[in-house]
Amino acid sequence: MKKRICLILIMLAALCIFTAAQAADTQIISCPEQQFSVLTDSANTWTFDSSNGVTIYTDHSGSIPYVLVFRSEDWIVDVADYVHEQYTPRIKKSYGNDLVSFKEYENYSIAGRQMQAAALYSYKLQGYIIDMLRLYDVQDGHTVVFTAKYIQGRGDKTIAALEQAVASYQPDPNYYALNGTASAPKAETVSGNTGNYVYDEGGVFFEITSMRPSLSPSYPANIRLGVHVINQSGHQINITLPNASINGVAVVGLGAYSIRNGTDKEDEFFLLKPETDAAIRAACNSKEATFDIVVTNASNHEVLGTRKNVTISLESVPSFTPYPTPNATPTAKPTAKPTVRPIATPKPATNSSSSSRSEKTFYGITSMAFSDRMWATWEKKPGDMLNIRFEVLAKTRQVKSFVLYLYAVDDWGDPIYSRNYTWQTNRQIARGVTAYSDYILLPDRSKIKTVYCGIKRVNFTEGPSEEVDDNDVEYYYWNIR
Repeated sequence: MKKRICLILIMLAALCIFTAAQAADTQIISCPEQQFSVLTDSANTWTFDSSNGVTIYTDHSGSIPYVLVFRSEDWIVDVADYVHEQYTPRIKKSYGNDLVSFKEYENYSIAGRQMQAAALYSYKLQGYIIDMLRLYDVQDGHTVVFTAKYIQGRGDKTIAALEQAVASYQPDPNYYALNGTASAPKAETVSGNTGNYVYDEGGVFFEITSMRPSLSPSYPANIRLGVHVINQSGHQINITLPNASINGVAVVGLGAYSIRNGTDKEDEFFLLKPETDAAIRAACNSKEATFDIVVTNASNHEVLGTRKNVTISLESVPSFTPYPTPNATPTAKPTAKPTVRPIATPKPATNSSSSSRSEKTFYGITSMAFSDRMWATWEKKPGDMLNIRFEVLAKTRQVKSFVLYLYAVDDWGDPIYSRNYTWQTNRQIARGVTAYSDYILLPDRSKIKTVYCGIKRVNFTEGPSEEVDDNDVEYYYWNIR
């Protein structure tokens, strides 16, 4: 009997140790923008945007597989009807022949909770079959949507993250912070707060809100520091990071420039950019970073303030392999392979034409596309502006107007703008005819290396319009320098 009691006590102790270890490996995701919080494994990374809510990446940030958690302000009275009558028809229209199968459910059970509706869609993407499981729950006058996307047959980790999100969902962004159920989010999560208040002088304040690797083909191993900047100095300012190092190895510290007076932004970022092999190795195994901070008047370069030898811990930034990874296992994330066509006719020196197409093969719009030549033309404009337009083709129907989504990235592959540019061109284009969009004027031309563009919506002279979800816009890109 004593042996049995002893064995039970040992098993209980082991269970407690295991549970504690589990809790230590869990991070809190707090989403004040949509007023909820969930838990996820500490190995996962996550971001937030207003279109998708919280995105939890279970492999590589920015690509499938992932889990979405979105809390809508609307209350859908009958979500099963909504799925059957609105969402599924939208999916059929968006994916067309690439949609392999779909199944709708009512009263779907997962993680001990009863969802009011669910649907599983399978579609072809880049030689894979992608499963998309969407779950709908209605509570507190809001519709909550949980979505998991993963390669078919490889979804165990993503489904586990989905179940954890469903089970832990709370309609309060401070629920876990106040109850202490799990450890705080790790600093590498983009929306996680590190509490590094590194500068507060002369009306200029900023804190480091996140730290993570920022990989790009141009520069193989950057550390990206997300920052919250407030400028009440009375001047437009630059913030630079001279004398920067990672683990004692010198790197280039890139700051933020032309920050207007009155700015209060949480989406600025700094980069610690290695340029030597030693610096790249230090960045890949980062422990701490040291740099100076210099704040200057952007108009006359007068120094408004300095801070010497600022040191921050990078322990929470995971070790990583610089881009590209030799012999890496292919994933569903596309890799761009640009091609350039010669200019057919002479153009002014300030104009350029080029063609590039990514390997991304989302289905997109069925009746309209960019032309087979993939041409875009652009010109430099005063005030550091870029004027650009794109050649499109009305494939099967006469077009009345169309909407393009655009964004631009810099030399490091980071978006220059915090949102997509949305641009509508009102032009009648006959079936089978190519035409140009209106010119679109983009700021910060000197920072732009590549412009991405996709077709979001098409209105036809007859019949219903076509539109794709933001996640499924098929982007092509043009290198402008």
